[in-house]
Amino acid sequence: MDIEAFVSSLNTAYPATITAFNPEEQTATVKLAIEKFYSGIDTGELFEKFDRPEVEDVPVHFPQCQGFALTMPVKVGDSCLVIFAQRGIGHWLYRGEEEAGRNPVSGWPSKEHEQKFEVSSALAIVGFNPIPKAIKDFNPDHAEWRNADRTQRMTLFANNKIEVESDNDISLKTPTKVTIDAPLTHMTGNLQVDQSINASVNINAEVAMGAPTLSAPGPGPFSRALMFARNLLAGSVQIKDGTVTASVDVLAAGKSGKSHTHTTTKPLHASGTENTTPPD
Repeated sequence: MDIEAFVSSLNTAYPATITAFNPEEQTATVKLAIEKFYSGIDTGELFEKFDRPEVEDVPVHFPQCQGFALTMPVKVGDSCLVIFAQRGIGHWLYRGEEEAGRNPVSGWPSKEHEQKFEVSSALAIVGFNPIPKAIKDFNPDHAEWRNADRTQRMTLFANNKIEVESDNDISLKTPTKVTIDAPLTHMTGNLQVDQSINASVNINAEVAMGAPTLSAPGPGPFSRALMFARNLLAGSVQIKDGTVTASVDVLAAGKSGKSHTHTTTKPLHASGTENTTPPD
């Protein structure tokens, strides 16, 4: 075989399209993005086109090491770059072995030693795209992990700022606890707590629409019941040392705490009843 024929038959690397993906094995079936032409002497055509067969059991690359991995869904139609190994990879791919070994019958080196840049020794790297499928709204200045339309993204800015944005819910889940260590935590929307709030520092809350300003200075638990009262009170409410104080009237069982009086019975030498004066 002359040099030109050898080079023409040599497989090195080429773009391809995913036609199937096995998420359990992380292997794909791919179709190389180029066809073959042969001299059509037998058919009378100058060149006869042949479609290349699809390549099966191609391991797909995902960044991973020491038990950590970065994964993403791989779907039919995704682009990739296929590279062809210098020797056969069957022993490594199917058995996870680091040596190809010998043929157990003949004692000769295994077939992987004879295979050179063969199509069956392909590996795929996803993420290579043709220009028509280039990433839209690409951020040229900062690193991002994002979806296709950039409605979900995590951006690492050059000034060390980190921004997480989504057009849907964001959930944090852990069986232990979440710690936020910052001098200021700013929330622009409503805060909903389904269980208790324990505070070892001051908690100040200002709520719109006539709801009260709530304060719990000093150590100790911050009562959730006080939060539920925000729709019934207008003014300031303070909890300190177990005492509830309010700058406005407080209703208890429908009775006013400011104007409520008690009816008492006069001593035996007097007659009738009298009312106590309202509290100061």
